[in-house]
Amino acid sequence: MPAFQCPALPPASVAPSDEVYKSKPDISEAFKFIGGQRLPWAGETTEVTSPIVDSSTGKRTVIGRVAALQEADAVEAVEAAAKAWDRGQGCWPQSTLAERIAAVRRFVELLSP
Repeated sequence: MPAFQCPALPPASVAPSDEVYKSKPDISEAFKFIGGQRLPWAGETTEVTSPIVDSSTGKRTVIGRVAALQEADAVEAVEAAAKAWDRGQGCWPQSTLAERIAAVRRFVELLSP
């Protein structure tokens, strides 16, 4: 499937020499998050791009790299989620709203570099 292009406007762009380019996010974090744990990653990574075009290359601006998880990683994540759900009797469905909010806040903390 070809990438969408607006017929009326050119893509937003920025040059590496522009001040705003220097403030772009950097999400070069290669790890996997499974079973409530942030685990190290030594495998392949995938580029993450912004919809903003780098005017010097004409390509989307690269803002980082993330772990390129494989089938075994996906199975591991699904198994961990199924264990946490435990047919509606696991720790997540039995948690109070306050406990869930605390868990999501902890998740965000674990994602921070």
